[in-house]
Amino acid sequence: MQTPDFKQMNQEQEQAVRHVDGPALILAGPGSGKTFVIVNRLLYLTGQLHIPPQHILVITFTKAAALSMQRRFLVSTDGNVLPVCFGTFHSVFYHILQQYGQYDSRSLLTEKEKRYFLLPILRDCRTQLREQQGRNNAAYDVSEEELREMLSLISLFKNNPCTLKDGYMKDIPFPLFQKILLEYQHKLDDAGKLDFDDMLGKCLSLLERNERVLQQCRHRFRYIMIDEFQDCNPVQYQTIRLLAAPSENLFAVGDDDQSIYGFRGADPGIMRQFMADYPQAKQVLLSVNYRSEAPIVETASRIISQNKERFAKKLVSAKGDRDRKTLPGVLCSGFTDKEEEYGFLTDRILHWKETFPMEEMAVIFRTNREMERPALQLKKAGIPCRIKEAGKSMYGHFVVNDIVQSILFALGKRKYLPAFFPALGKREEDARRLAELSPYTAVHYIRYFLGYDVYLARKAAGDEDKRREWLERAEELQQEARGFCSLLPWLREMDIRREMWASIGNSGNSSNSEFLSNSRNLINSFGYGTENGIWLLTMHAAKGLEYAYVCLPDVNEGVIPHGHNTEERQTEEERRIFYVGLTRAKTALDILYVTGTKEYPRLPSRFLNPILRR
Repeated sequence: MQTPDFKQMNQEQEQAVRHVDGPALILAGPGSGKTFVIVNRLLYLTGQLHIPPQHILVITFTKAAALSMQRRFLVSTDGNVLPVCFGTFHSVFYHILQQYGQYDSRSLLTEKEKRYFLLPILRDCRTQLREQQGRNNAAYDVSEEELREMLSLISLFKNNPCTLKDGYMKDIPFPLFQKILLEYQHKLDDAGKLDFDDMLGKCLSLLERNERVLQQCRHRFRYIMIDEFQDCNPVQYQTIRLLAAPSENLFAVGDDDQSIYGFRGADPGIMRQFMADYPQAKQVLLSVNYRSEAPIVETASRIISQNKERFAKKLVSAKGDRDRKTLPGVLCSGFTDKEEEYGFLTDRILHWKETFPMEEMAVIFRTNREMERPALQLKKAGIPCRIKEAGKSMYGHFVVNDIVQSILFALGKRKYLPAFFPALGKREEDARRLAELSPYTAVHYIRYFLGYDVYLARKAAGDEDKRREWLERAEELQQEARGFCSLLPWLREMDIRREMWASIGNSGNSSNSEFLSNSRNLINSFGYGTENGIWLLTMHAAKGLEYAYVCLPDVNEGVIPHGHNTEERQTEEERRIFYVGLTRAKTALDILYVTGTKEYPRLPSRFLNPILRR
């Protein structure tokens, strides 16, 4: 049986691997070898201490991670298949429900069934709410967006009930949300259906009320290891605590600074709660970063240290404090506008492609909404890209459509007049003047002289995040128009970009096979989706990955932190998301932001304060 080679480990890794009985919390900084530690602890328990592998449970948060860890363990055992159980929380808990006769595969709820059960409940409650407010008595037509939002809130509540409070859902009072949830759950139970989140709650309920089942599960899983423990939610944690008692052989590995799934109910505070629940627990900090150069580790550490609710850590680079004059290190730069910013990004990639393979470079965004313009800029420069998760085109946004259709109307395309501008048809002078303006001035005229910005504020109905987002879309379009002298070339370029993004955006979307089949030649000619292109992806998608060169563009207020919330809890999660982006870089890291113009100034993200003030 293979045993671990302790000569390959640093002192902290060895301490973690040699831990056997009782609880342990392993704080694993970025690039510190947490998977290496987990696999070697498995080798230590099974190969050196001869603990039966069928009594060991390893839990990760994604199926891909579970399979990857299982493969690494298999390689380490020279191909011997040992019955260690690897799985996600959901797969392990669902297996328990299946094994003890609660549910089978026919019980699993489909997306279509979710909507079927929820839609009439939400429609009735919305209608009743409008009647109570005296708005009107007509039946309320629930939009797809509202349906998705409610399903998301239900999922969040089932995973972490403490995250939802009065006012969280804006115009739906919390008692009404509870009523919707209760009716929805009654319908699922009556139909014998189980949704994804119910796998957790119903497994916990089963173990709490059935002592025989609990004891059988405890007998089977005598040693429990959890990867990415910072992503645990209260229901998962409570269930695992129940399974681990009374021996409490619970080995939790994670980094509270990389907890970025609050929207799924994850709570990094559970890591601190772990030490309160198990005061006797061994605590080990894996502080050596084997991924990144020292300047990157130091920059990321200064930024994340601004968070208050965290374990304090001192992280160091395994590469040591090498000659910084020869290292690319960290560059943080501001630019007047996005055109200048993305031009700089293009130049940097063209420079680094002489040093790094294309697939070893990544541009990482807060959301996929910010990808479109830089992707098109890189395409023009002949730089192939691989897009992990494309977002919707800005050219399909209703704000852009409103402005473009108004211009088309002024140019004589009378059928394009949008709902906002019914009076424009009667104001020939405005239409004539609009048709003669440059693109930049035309957008400015629509926004300020025809009152489109005021219209957007009214349409947002007090939702400040929506108002800001819509105004930012209008401003982006206006700034983009600055490079054109007349309207028709600008409109033609917009059509080209819209079609280009449709092909680029879908090049990484395997679910849209018909589109890919019809557009393969076009996509290949652009170079998108090729094996040697640079990566464009979001900070969430970048979790667990690493690249020689990383650029984080658009690091501005409103982008990162995303939106304009003021709650400290959300701000700290946004800083953790940014930290994940920073720590993907191995050798070179660029952080870019826009300073804006006098008319439309932009602020760099507050997260940059620790490095901008130096």
